[in-house]
Amino acid sequence: MNPDDFDVDTLTMINNEIADRISRQSDSLDKIDNKAVLVVGYVLAVVSFLATRQVQPILATFAYSAYAVAAIAGLASLAIRPYLDTNPIQLIGYARRSPADTLPTIIASQAKVLRFNSRKQRTKVRNWWISVGGLAVGMRCPEPSGQRPH
Repeated sequence: MNPDDFDVDTLTMINNEIADRISRQSDSLDKIDNKAVLVVGYVLAVVSFLATRQVQPILATFAYSAYAVAAIAGLASLAIRPYLDTNPIQLIGYARRSPADTLPTIIASQAKVLRFNSRKQRTKVRNWWISVGGLAVGMRCPEPSGQRPH
C-alpha cells in the first residue's frame, strides 16, 4: 500500500491505543509479581510455623509438598524473562519519513511486542494460580490438634 492511502489521524489513534495497551500489560505484569511475592512470603512463613509443630508425618509431608509446589510456582512466576520492547534506534531511522509512512511500521512493531509479551504474561498468570492452589491445598491440612485452620 502507498503511504498516501493511510489517514494519519486514524493511524495515530491506532498507535496510541496499542501503546496504551502495552502500558496496561506492563502494569499487569507488575501486579502479578507483587501477588507472587506475597504468596511466596506467606508460604515461607507457614512452612516455618509448621516446622515448629508436631503433626502427623503423612499430613506434614502432604502439606510440605503442597507448599513446595506453591513456592516453586510462585518463584517461576517471578522469574526474569526476556520481554520485547520497541526498538528506539529503529524509530530514529524514520525521522525523515512522513507520519503516514512511519505509523504503519510502528503499529506493526508494537503489535509484535504485544503478542510476544502476552504469551509471557499468560505463563506468569498460570504459575501464580498454581502457587495459590498449592498454598490452598497446604492450608487444608489439619493443624496439630486435628482441627482445620480457619
